[in-house]
Amino acid sequence: IFDGFARSANYNTAQIEEKIAVKGLERTKQEIAHQARIAFLNAVRNEQIIETYKNNLDLANERLSQVKILVEAGVSESTTILQQELEVVNTELSIEQAQTDAEVSKATLAVILNYEPNIKFQLLTQDIAKNVDSVELFENRKQLGSLSEMIKKQSERPDLVGTKLKLQTNDLAVISAKSARFPTLGAGVN
Repeated sequence: IFDGFARSANYNTAQIEEKIAVKGLERTKQEIAHQARIAFLNAVRNEQIIETYKNNLDLANERLSQVKILVEAGVSESTTILQQELEVVNTELSIEQAQTDAEVSKATLAVILNYEPNIKFQLLTQDIAKNVDSVELFENRKQLGSLSEMIKKQSERPDLVGTKLKLQTNDLAVISAKSARFPTLGAGVN
């Protein structure tokens, strides 16, 4: 009948541990969403880098054609052709490295989204803002609030709430441990 408050402390501990688990799950979902956004933006950035290097390759090839014309005309030395060819080769190597980086970043995104890393997919970027105007920046700043509001918001993070709840379970564990010092009262016959 009476066990020195151990039963109620154990019940309360179980309830709080369930809340801790829910908060942990909530925080894990937030972290996965954040990782997915970062991985998506990295993949988009790496694809844009490929395009930049391809444009650089076109320019390097144009310069190579111009240098060849200048050498044939006797205006420039033949070593400038080698230098320009080296620039073309280096740019081609940069494209290969950028393509590898893009594939790795897409594979990382696929894994975060729980797909096979070798799945092929196209990144859709039409919803990504190309620039931010001052009105939008002001609106976003208003949503963040003041420094004290941001600090308060951080105290509501699921991982911090879970840690506070864990402290409560520790208090209940102490109550449960202390209950062993109280006499127990039972209704049964021993």
